[in-house]
Amino acid sequence: MAKDQDDGGSSHGSGSSLGSRQSNRSAKDAAAHNGTQEDADALLQTKTGFVLPMYSVLYSTLSTEKYDCLLRFAAARVCLDFIQLLLLVLRPEYGFQFNTDLWVWNAIKWVEFANPLTSESYEFYVVWIYVGVAILVSAMGVALWVSWCFKSNHFPYIWPVMLLRMVVNAAVFLFYVSCFTVFLAAFNCNWFMEGQGEIQTAEGTTEIVDLRFRMNRFPEVQCFELPHLAHGIVALVACIVFTMVAYAVTLTDYEPNPASRRWMATPHPSVEVWALATKTIMALNMAIFAGQLYIQSVIMCLATLFLCYLFIRWQPHLNEWVNHIRSGLYCMLFWASIFIAIMKFDHRRDNPGHSEWLTDIMLMGLAPVLVFGVALSFARLRLSTYNILKTIRKAPEGMRIKDLYWFSTPEEVEIASRVLRRWMPEDDEVLDPEAVQMADLIIQIGLAHFPEHPRMINTQANFLISIQHNYQMGPSLLQHITKLEDSTQADHYAVFAREQELKERSKEQNQGVGLSDLVGYVEFQRNFRMLARAYRASLMTLKAFWTALLHEDIEFKRLVDAFAKIEASAKRTDKVFKVLLERYPNNENLYRMYARFLEHVRSDPWTANKYTLAADKLEEEQDKSGGLALSQEQGVASSIGNVSEKNQAILVIDAAGILLVANKQAQKLFGYKKTEMEGKNVSMLMPQPFAGRHNGYLRTHLNSGKIRILDLVRPVVGLHKDRTVFPINLGVTKVSGVGSDSVFMGAMHAATAPPNVIRVWCMPTGGVVSVDDTFSESFGKTYKDVAGRPFQSLTRDPDVILKLLDRAAAARESDFLEGKIQQKGIFVLHNYMDPVEVDVLVGMGGSESQRMLCFDLRLAHSQGMLMVADARGRLLYMNSEMRHILGISDDTNVSKLDMNSLMPPPFSLLHGKWMKEAGTKVPKQSCRSGATVVMLGANKAPLPIRPKIMTREVEDSEQHLVQVEMSSWERGMDERQLVLTLDTHGNIIATNKALTSLFGFRVEELVGRSVACIVDVLAQLRDELESVLARMAEKIASKPGYSWRVGVHPPVDKPLDQLTLMEVLVMQRSTQAAIMMLELKEAAQEDQLPEIKLHIYKADMLNCIIEVDQFGLITRPSLSPLDPSGYMFGCNVRSMQRRPLKHFLQLPGKGPDSLLQNDKVKGAMKKGTGTGSKVGPMKVLPGIHADGSPMSLNVLAVTLNGKHIVAKCSFERLEKGDVERFRGTLRSGDVAGAKSGRRMRGSSMAGYAFGEEDAKALALAVGGTLQGDVGTEQASAAALKPVAKKGVKFAGSLEDDISSASISSGGQSQDEDALLEEEEEEVPLQALEASSEDEEEEDDAQTQAAQSMMETDWGRGRRLKALYTMLNSEKAKQSQTRYIKHTNWMLFLLVAVHTLLFALWISFVTDLNKNVEDLDSNGGLIFDAEAIQIQCRKIHNMYHGTNTNERVYMMSEKEMQITEKRLKASIDDMERLAAGVYLGFTELRRLRDDFQLRDLWEGDMVEEELYLDTRVPKVQEEPSNLWLVGNQLIASAREVLHNHELIAAETGNDFRLDKDWQYVMSNVPHLASQYTVSLSALLQRDFQTLSELSEMGWGFMIVELVVCAAVIVWSFILLKGVSQVRHSLVAVFLTIPTGLLRALAERQVKMADEDAEGNGDEDDEDEEQQQQQHAKG
Repeated sequence: MAKDQDDGGSSHGSGSSLGSRQSNRSAKDAAAHNGTQEDADALLQTKTGFVLPMYSVLYSTLSTEKYDCLLRFAAARVCLDFIQLLLLVLRPEYGFQFNTDLWVWNAIKWVEFANPLTSESYEFYVVWIYVGVAILVSAMGVALWVSWCFKSNHFPYIWPVMLLRMVVNAAVFLFYVSCFTVFLAAFNCNWFMEGQGEIQTAEGTTEIVDLRFRMNRFPEVQCFELPHLAHGIVALVACIVFTMVAYAVTLTDYEPNPASRRWMATPHPSVEVWALATKTIMALNMAIFAGQLYIQSVIMCLATLFLCYLFIRWQPHLNEWVNHIRSGLYCMLFWASIFIAIMKFDHRRDNPGHSEWLTDIMLMGLAPVLVFGVALSFARLRLSTYNILKTIRKAPEGMRIKDLYWFSTPEEVEIASRVLRRWMPEDDEVLDPEAVQMADLIIQIGLAHFPEHPRMINTQANFLISIQHNYQMGPSLLQHITKLEDSTQADHYAVFAREQELKERSKEQNQGVGLSDLVGYVEFQRNFRMLARAYRASLMTLKAFWTALLHEDIEFKRLVDAFAKIEASAKRTDKVFKVLLERYPNNENLYRMYARFLEHVRSDPWTANKYTLAADKLEEEQDKSGGLALSQEQGVASSIGNVSEKNQAILVIDAAGILLVANKQAQKLFGYKKTEMEGKNVSMLMPQPFAGRHNGYLRTHLNSGKIRILDLVRPVVGLHKDRTVFPINLGVTKVSGVGSDSVFMGAMHAATAPPNVIRVWCMPTGGVVSVDDTFSESFGKTYKDVAGRPFQSLTRDPDVILKLLDRAAAARESDFLEGKIQQKGIFVLHNYMDPVEVDVLVGMGGSESQRMLCFDLRLAHSQGMLMVADARGRLLYMNSEMRHILGISDDTNVSKLDMNSLMPPPFSLLHGKWMKEAGTKVPKQSCRSGATVVMLGANKAPLPIRPKIMTREVEDSEQHLVQVEMSSWERGMDERQLVLTLDTHGNIIATNKALTSLFGFRVEELVGRSVACIVDVLAQLRDELESVLARMAEKIASKPGYSWRVGVHPPVDKPLDQLTLMEVLVMQRSTQAAIMMLELKEAAQEDQLPEIKLHIYKADMLNCIIEVDQFGLITRPSLSPLDPSGYMFGCNVRSMQRRPLKHFLQLPGKGPDSLLQNDKVKGAMKKGTGTGSKVGPMKVLPGIHADGSPMSLNVLAVTLNGKHIVAKCSFERLEKGDVERFRGTLRSGDVAGAKSGRRMRGSSMAGYAFGEEDAKALALAVGGTLQGDVGTEQASAAALKPVAKKGVKFAGSLEDDISSASISSGGQSQDEDALLEEEEEEVPLQALEASSEDEEEEDDAQTQAAQSMMETDWGRGRRLKALYTMLNSEKAKQSQTRYIKHTNWMLFLLVAVHTLLFALWISFVTDLNKNVEDLDSNGGLIFDAEAIQIQCRKIHNMYHGTNTNERVYMMSEKEMQITEKRLKASIDDMERLAAGVYLGFTELRRLRDDFQLRDLWEGDMVEEELYLDTRVPKVQEEPSNLWLVGNQLIASAREVLHNHELIAAETGNDFRLDKDWQYVMSNVPHLASQYTVSLSALLQRDFQTLSELSEMGWGFMIVELVVCAAVIVWSFILLKGVSQVRHSLVAVFLTIPTGLLRALAERQVKMADEDAEGNGDEDDEDEEQQQQQHAKG
């Protein structure tokens, strides 16, 4: 946080207070920019990229004109679709036996284009592939052209659109499968076919070859050989592109009008998309699994069955007979597919005539299956619809709408709602009203089941728009679909298509706003505000750049980043402008705002002038046309009583509805000027649908003379100029005239609800029209959030509201007046908290013929105190109870407030950054932990509150919900300290209500125990506790407020010397730092002792908040009742009053301003960094306790009102109790400590003395900063000029500053050192000590000059472009590019060297592991050889039986099996180990000739004894080696193992007569001894290898050190070059006058003219209010 404070608070240049203000608000601007970027992303996501061009092409080519209005096209589509799929199923290769020479077959097989195209040669087919690719590419090109024309809203030619429409309809709707199989044949390569076949070679001969990976149509062509490999790839890409196009086109097969009479109309394309996917799978199945009839038959059956299910279950077409016919045709396909499986899986398939018999059965059953499929589809639709209608009609009265019928899916609701497709017999263009009413009820039931399902909302929106012609709620619901997470591209396209229809419908009615109803106005208002924020963010990036130049340390990277942000923000805002100009092409305010953007941000006044002229032209055209011409109709209520022009708005209209007179109150009420209202139709002041019906009501009255609305006062709604709807009470009377000469007058005023009543105005269908101001306060939802939404969607129980609406629809006007239409216990959804219970009373507004419902809501319970803030701390919502507690009036707009304004200093200035940098660890005294904190009311009085904060994500941004509970100061102190009441012996007799979490133990358990059991210093003085308390009391009496630093641990009743070591360690570990203070309260009676209270405040929760004046004197020692400052310094708070701060805190400088200074700023520039800062950096400073020992404190200072400073101190290092220090404080006085403290203060002042040498060094530093880093002679001469009075002055004209500076690419100039010496002589030291008054006068003069130069932005634009060009030039980036390139190569070199050395090291370590494995295996050989000898001896003893232990060598089958098993295991293990040691375990290798290993294993160093069983047995010795002797030993042991019974029989149980047994017994000792020698040799080899590995490691380390050192040196050289170039570039900015920089930085960010739509953005008002607050501060 200290770094942020440095950057944002103290690191401003030239001592400018402006820089401080801008820096302190940089975080706010950054947050605003982030929010704007998210809003702009949301808009651009929906209208840019790939989706919008695709939608525009689909809509322009397919949605605007449908060919299936013609019966011939619909029939052709159904028939051709069936024939193409039938050709995929009825194929001779599947086993069907029918005459392929029949004319019927020859006629229909041409429908599959692959048949004729592959019937000729391979070359002919390839030509047609590329013809198809060319057609596809041409269609895509035309589609791109159509997209461009749609974007520009200009189609110069229509025939390409017509041609594209014909091609797409033919290729996708008529011949999709055929076109797909044409490309599919290119990679139909018999992927899984087994067997051979005969092909025709190029020479004309035949050849038998394997057919796998050869083309199915042309077996002579191999698929993985050129040129077919290239053709196949092209065909595959074309196939994929064509499929994607087909899927996109299928999305347009959507009819929003449920009463449409198109033959193939479908309310949602989802079923057609699934059907298309199924057809694609069938075609792929035919091509990929050619030859695998088992797989093909199963897939074909499943696919055709799925098609039957889709059309029978979901009935996708509005025309039911199209569904029935297609269902029957797909049943025919499934019937044929079943016979494919039968032919493949039937064991009789090879019988003669069996296939012909099955084929005949299949063909004969096609017609009955067709009839069965049609009947099944018909029965499914009719029976389900009949059951639904029957259940609904028989439902009892009072049943919830949700319980009338249970729909399982939204699709069932849509199918059932088709009951509306019943036309009147006398007029086949008019729907039956009863059927429409039933469909409406079915949709309402569906909404109760699926309120947030896109399909259900789409169905309702289409019904409202197309059937009920409700253009208010319908489009609003469509917009809601796009915000749902589970909405699909089909749903999004439906919304897009509807938007285009409504845009075309309202193009002549509404200039630029988009929709002619309330939803359109609200949408435009939201988009305009988002645009204003984006524009403001772009201006803020410019402002940040000019502010950066005011800092004394101008970093090159910072400037480059600033330019990048300017460019990125400008591009984003420009895109948003273009999207909105495209959407609202006739809005002149958008043109004017875009012109200002081009001039101020883009610095392009020429293009800006063009848009300004266009705006003027639009304004002239609108004036000529008479302004806005909204639709016609509306019903208003009327009657007039006593009219007062001063208090009421008066409108006078003629018989045509033209406004004749509008008084000032009316102008103010509706937000128009007089000239904007008079002469316009009064319908401009009404929302839809009332505006469209008003003229009709006038005509009805004039023609029939009927009085419906006159002479009555009705609650209605009006339309403000800013397109918001508000409630009014209106009375209309006829003033004079008859017929067309009639004149009417209306008197109105804004409607106000009774006290404690929340009022909502709705349409009879439940659509919300308007709400009063208390609605937002009570439910956290603004008018924009609820406008156009059904009222039932705002409640938890929509069924109850729907019933209430039904009662209201059937009620008479008298019922409303008597209050009969009401309902209690309704829960309204809150935007931020749980639903709120209200009682609802429904009243009537409007007229009897055109009702409008008025809902009066009364809260059933209090909501408690609640407020909501965004991530920046700005308040979004505050309920009335919270306002009452804080004293904030209802008229105050809470959006202009933030959390900081409700907090005392210094938290009011620190809280914003804490919110952004909130860590995972929550401080216990923080508001996030629920502790008692201080909040300021409107009168700045502190209030103790306990907040409960919940954070949630809303649209990728955080919102903080703060539920507030009133607390008390006592409760707040109990959360921070432990208060113990003691007797004179130190025993605890009472405690406060401290929390268990304070020190980790329950305070109730302390009663009756000694205080020494929890305080560490008292625990060590347990034996003298009474005298210690007495001396502490004496200390307090002499020095009130004295405190001690101690440690607190859980209760330990034992003395310390009786604790075990573990108990001592646990106690030390659990000890927490605290501040202890003793308080003596006077006794209530004279004969009683004073009450002893021990206050133990937890150290990490203690803050010291002190206010000091400009002289360093403490004016308020403790600003917060919860943070007693005396605890920290060991003194009474009152004794700190008017004492110097330096007596308690070692300041870093001479005065308190040093707390605000940034220690990183050096030299004389530090003078300007003090008072200009709002927040100082975090400093760690020594504190001075009353005991004289030092403390380390974290100190953070802020300016309170420009003069006073508030310092917040907390412990930087927590100290526990020190018994020696504690004893010292109880002795006589603190003389030594006081001296120590004075000595520390003296050293502090001496260390910060400012002498002559420092002044000289400071002067040199300034000279070096402003002169030494210029880099070129020209820049140096332009940057610094000697002035007699000031010494140094920035110079250079506005036009010549940049052009006269040049970029040095080769470092510094040759004469730079001499030039520096000259300039240092010319700059006197007195110039740096000029008075601040002179500097301010000069700055003011420069600012005025700069402001006069800022009359036009041409010079600024050229300057900005010149700077941007300079910083982004190739010469400026050359050294940086070189550095990046070389750095990448060096990183690659480091990685390569390290990888190579690591690989070598791993290789040697692996060899060492293998050697160790050989060593271990050699030891195992010794063990196995001896085990073999023992087991062979045991077998002999078991057979021989003499001179042996019978219990050990008892002959039994079980014992013999155990012995055999052990012997076999030893033999196998010895064989494995011997082969591994000699030949290798993992790979074959020869044993190395080290330390005579080869002599042992291959030579003749081993003596071998051979027993010769001749007539006279004898033993013969021969030289051999370990390998041969070991193998012979293994062979002999195996003989004994497998033939011991035979040996026993031959030798008479005396195995000594057997040569194999004797070989084992005689040679094992020699073999074991030689294995031991081999083991020693292997061990010596391993030691040698380990030594070599160690030497190699040192060598590798040296190599890496050399490479790393070389890289470091070269990086330093490259960085030096980059630094030189950057210094030369930064020097250019020193030529810009400071006054000009201030003028540019202080430039106000304005949005649009005052009369622009959407003016008064909340962000602008918020910033202006904060500027006023800063000015007052």
